[in-house]
Amino acid sequence: MTKRGLQASTQGIAKANQALIRNNLNKTALARDLGLSRATVTNFFRVIPIERLNFEEICKRLGLNWQEIVDIPVCKSQTEEHQNPTSENYDFVGREEAIAHLNNFVNEGAKVILIQAEGGVGKTKLAKKWFERQGLKMLELKFPTMLEQLKSELQTQKIGFLINNLESSLINGQFIEPHQSDYVELLKSLADTSVKSITLITSREPLDDDRLKSEDIKPYHLEGLKVDAWKDFFKINNINIDINAISEMNQAYGGNAEAMSLICADIKGEEFKNDLNAYWHKYKNDLLVNAKLENLVKRQFDKFKRDNVQAYGLLCRLGCYRYQYISVISEKGIFCLLWDEQNERNQRRIIRELKNRALVKFSSEGYYLYEVIRQEAIERLN
Repeated sequence: MTKRGLQASTQGIAKANQALIRNNLNKTALARDLGLSRATVTNFFRVIPIERLNFEEICKRLGLNWQEIVDIPVCKSQTEEHQNPTSENYDFVGREEAIAHLNNFVNEGAKVILIQAEGGVGKTKLAKKWFERQGLKMLELKFPTMLEQLKSELQTQKIGFLINNLESSLINGQFIEPHQSDYVELLKSLADTSVKSITLITSREPLDDDRLKSEDIKPYHLEGLKVDAWKDFFKINNINIDINAISEMNQAYGGNAEAMSLICADIKGEEFKNDLNAYWHKYKNDLLVNAKLENLVKRQFDKFKRDNVQAYGLLCRLGCYRYQYISVISEKGIFCLLWDEQNERNQRRIIRELKNRALVKFSSEGYYLYEVIRQEAIERLN
């Protein structure tokens, strides 16, 4: 069972309303005084579960004992949530496990969590949904003006911070000049154990700056959505599903959430009229036919080329393999692809940079590319 927060009892809300009048407050003023979102305070008075700390602070501000106001905590099983994928919104499916992982990190004391995955997997949507479930107002920090934002917001509110697309400020895991020290100092401040805020960062590559301690940033690698989540999404959108076709599609795109959404929109169009099988039959050998998806993949390849041309070249060479016949390439095979670099130390450095990019997948058995990445790699190699 997963705890979803605290809610007031009927008698408790009656006391809270009386206390609101007694303290010459309205809900907007109460939210402002506590640094909470208006939605959190409204949910409290509507008997909707909110995060425990927020519940206790509202009661304290009203001069009430929260234990006399609270009803039995509301719980909901993960099974129930999975069976009802439309309970929150139609485009957020298959991420209950990721939500649970973030909850565990925070419960263990993490203040800053780096959500890493390739573009389109759903890092930002996951972060925003997590803040929403916690009842936290979210401030999305913008580089390089974030220090001024931070100073302003921390003076008045307790909030969640989202630093989105950190990779635009990184080269091979290191912050780009001229704002290196600003970035490092910001993250050190946000990671301090004394702060009440939680910070989620999204990035397509890891953060490896040696001026940050390993305990400052909790890394979380976000995988693509499982095929069951794709099935749920297409069912919600009234798409006629072919089990074999959707399984092949999910595997080819690595479960990418952005690809799922863009493909769904194409299938719902006049040409295919909600027939997924017809779409897949026509485009299974041209996975980047959608221009938005093509640009998403190309931008990731382009940045990799700018940052590390040798590792980029290795990525393109990996496209030569047909992974439907050879499931993985061993590390020995990877070394063979680096025929133009004889220094073993440099070879290992290049391989390490390759592993750090979410474009390449690897396990204890070896390395592999999803078909959509392989097609782009082959085009560039040609």
